[in-house]
Amino acid sequence: IYVDRNNPVDFIEEIERLAWMTHNNLLLDVSHAASDETYLGFQITLEAIEKNALDFLALLELLPYEITVTEINFQKIDRGFPRASEAESKKIIEKNPDTRLFLRVRVKTKDFITSSNDGNL
Repeated sequence: IYVDRNNPVDFIEEIERLAWMTHNNLLLDVSHAASDETYLGFQITLEAIEKNALDFLALLELLPYEITVTEINFQKIDRGFPRASEAESKKIIEKNPDTRLFLRVRVKTKDFITSSNDGNL
């Protein structure tokens, strides 16, 4: 499947859906510097617990689009939580992201130009 260069809404909604399904906070921007005639570039930033960020990556790989990851940065976020019991710590982490994932991706596009000309003169 190609992304419609002039209307990439379906692709964007798919990324948003993956982030929601995997309980990730998402920031998604179009990267004009990474875009050209064949590809549309995006910057994806997630904040989540580590497992959820990894789940997002696994599902991203399964999307039916031709996606190329050109940069990936996986950071642990130190929130400075006070020591707590294991059960309490798990609840804190689930509500407070401990991981930031930054991706630059390029997605293959196709110009979907509709023409009123049906080939007849």
